[in-house]
Amino acid sequence: MPELEVAIAELLSLLAHDLKNPLAATMTNVGFVESFVRELETSTPTDDEIGEAREAMLDARLACDALQRFVSNLEVLSRDLANLRGGEPAPVDLHAIADEVVARHLAAAEARRIRIEVAGDACWAHADRDALVRAADNALANALQHAPAGTRVLVEIARREDDQVSLSFVDSGAVVPPELRAEALSRDGQARLKGRPEGRYGRGLALYAANVGARRAGGRLELGEREGRSVMAVILPRFDDAV
Repeated sequence: MPELEVAIAELLSLLAHDLKNPLAATMTNVGFVESFVRELETSTPTDDEIGEAREAMLDARLACDALQRFVSNLEVLSRDLANLRGGEPAPVDLHAIADEVVARHLAAAEARRIRIEVAGDACWAHADRDALVRAADNALANALQHAPAGTRVLVEIARREDDQVSLSFVDSGAVVPPELRAEALSRDGQARLKGRPEGRYGRGLALYAANVGARRAGGRLELGEREGRSVMAVILPRFDDAV
């Protein structure tokens, strides 16, 4: 089998495995709400039953968010495997990217009592915006997946000394050790490290998808550590002429 076909087959297998849980959660919760609605025809629900229905709808929504991210990942990963060009780099406001991505994940963060904070100076990057959104969306999803409940995830925007800027995601989850960082960002490595906490396997191949997105955006993804906390940083060329 040609190398590209092998890579696509491996990718589809990994994504199919990850799709099972959110799909099952969606079907289970929609079924529960469906039965709840049928019971409304013959009885008045209690406050507890209404609360359970709301919780089921929230769970279904979170599962649908995950499914939507998987579909978006499949598109960007398949285009990358086929060496298809992305969009043209342009000035991008990193705070706007951070706000957009954080808004998508607020419900998931609240469900686990995780606080998301955005901090940093006004910064613009020269990047493919769509690919950057994919990278940031997956990095934040990975941070929320691995951060302990009740903690904080910091989304940090910073200028660097080398004419670059960074969009970083900092959490209190497992730190990928230096010797595993290159492997954790690869498709094959994510599969091999799936059972190891320090590999930070992400549903929907989040780290691998974030890495591909960062590269297609015109930058790179770096894994690191700061005072015992995990750091995932998208590094991009700085754009200084934005107004």
